Amino acid sequence: MTVGEHLAQQLRSHLVTQLADVAAMFPSKPDWCHNSAQALVLGHGRWFRPAPLPVGRTLGSPGRCFANATRHAARHDLAYVEGFALPEAGPVLQHAWCARRDGTVEDPTWGADGLAYLGIPFTRHYLQAQHRRGNTHQLLFEQHRSDWELFRFGIGEDIVEDIGELNEPITLSKQQEN
Repeated sequence: MTVGEHLAQQLRSHLVTQLADVAAMFPSKPDWCHNSAQALVLGHGRWFRPAPLPVGRTLGSPGRCFANATRHAARHDLAYVEGFALPEAGPVLQHAWCARRDGTVEDPTWGADGLAYLGIPFTRHYLQAQHRRGNTHQLLFEQHRSDWELFRFGIGEDIVEDIGELNEPITLSKQQEN
């Protein structure tokens, strides 16, 4: 394992630990698949490789990652991804970015400042259906707008784009969730 691969593995491990710690704080709901966005991403998330934004592609407005990623994905025929990312400075954050078919990140908000990305790459069909229902931009983090459907029923095949590196699913035990 190279030094770069070792560092990437440590960053991923840190991100997973942070998400598991937060997910464990939410009470479990017996009839729901997931108790939080953190638990959903731990169970179904995919890893994406950080990369600089290609030359000629511009950054969007700071603090507007969901809108930036939505526009960037449509403009450049990329997958729209929501999940959690680790910036160069600071804690793990809720974030949205774009991904190429090979699982490489195009982050129109942070550029090359992301160190680790774990998220759900939504299909264009699902994204458009949610927008028609009035659920714009934040699909994971505004679940109240869709009656908590992803938390209650989980992720179906028609929702996730088949890109990125599958995360080994982490499910919290009922004891951890309480």
